[in-house]
Amino acid sequence: NRPTAMSPAQSAARQPLLLNHEIVYLPSVSVLAEMRKNSTTRQIAPKTLAIFADPIFNKDDKRILAPTSPTATQLQRPQENSVIRTEAQRSSSDAAYTNDERRLSPLPGTKDEAGKIGSLVPRDSVLVKMGAEANVESVKSADLSQYRLIHFATHGVLDNEHPELSGLIFSRFDSVGRRREGTLRMQEIYNLKLAADVVVLSSCEGGIGKEVRGEGLIALTRGFFYAGSPRVVASLWKADDDATPILMQEFYQKLINENCTPAKALRAAQLAVRERQLWQSPYYWAAFVLQGEYK
Repeated sequence: NRPTAMSPAQSAARQPLLLNHEIVYLPSVSVLAEMRKNSTTRQIAPKTLAIFADPIFNKDDKRILAPTSPTATQLQRPQENSVIRTEAQRSSSDAAYTNDERRLSPLPGTKDEAGKIGSLVPRDSVLVKMGAEANVESVKSADLSQYRLIHFATHGVLDNEHPELSGLIFSRFDSVGRRREGTLRMQEIYNLKLAADVVVLSSCEGGIGKEVRGEGLIALTRGFFYAGSPRVVASLWKADDDATPILMQEFYQKLINENCTPAKALRAAQLAVRERQLWQSPYYWAAFVLQGEYK
C-alpha cells in the first residue's frame, strides 16, 4: 500500500528539533557549577588544534614496516586467531575489544577527516598525530593545554558496569609491529591537563554511560570535563565512517573560519549532512551531541 499523505501539521510535528534550535546536553548542576568555577582561572590556549586519528589497531596493518630481523618478524606477525570485525564503525562494542588479541576494524575515514580539518589551521598552530604516532604515550606526553580544540578520531570502548574501564583506543603497535598499550583509560583522561574550549570524540558512544543519581552521566565526557574542557562533542551511537568526516569538516569550518559557537557550528554541520541524499536518515547526522557549558 502507498503511504498516506501527511497533513502540514503532521509533517511539522515530525520535523527534527534541530531544524529550529541549537541543542546542548547539560551535565548535572554540580558538575556545571564546578566547571564554571574552574573557568575563572583557566588560561587561554595559544594554539588552535590537536588531532589524533587513524591509529594502527592490528598486527597485519600495511603501515607496519617490513621486519629486518627474526625478532622483529616474531613481533610483527604473530598468529591471528581473533574474530574479524569488518563494519566501518567507530566502536569497540564492549570492553573485551581492548584486548590486544582481538581485531578492531581500521578507520581509514579518519585519515581523510584529520587532513580536512587540519588544513583549516596554520601549520604552526596544529598538532597532527596519525598511524603509529597516534598512541597513548603521545596523548599523555603532548602538552595538550596548548590547544583550544582537541580532536580524537578513533574507536571508543564503553563499560557501563565499570565506567573506569571505559576509554579511547589508540595504536596498539608501533611502526615495526611491537606491541604497546593501546587504551587511554578513564583515570588517565582525568589526569590530562587541558585548556580546550571543546574536545571532540569522533568515536562511538562516547556520550553515553552510567547514570548516577545526583551526579548525572558518568561517561568519557565526564573525564574530559574534569581534565579542564567545559564542552565535549561525543556520539550516542556507532558513528558512520563515511558520513562523519564530512560532518566534522563542516563543524570545524564553522567553528574556526566563521567563529561560530560550538552549538551553532554543530547544528550547521548536522543540517549540511542531512541535506545529502544518502545521509538524510538521523543515523548519519544525529549521533553527535554537544555536552557541557552552553554559554
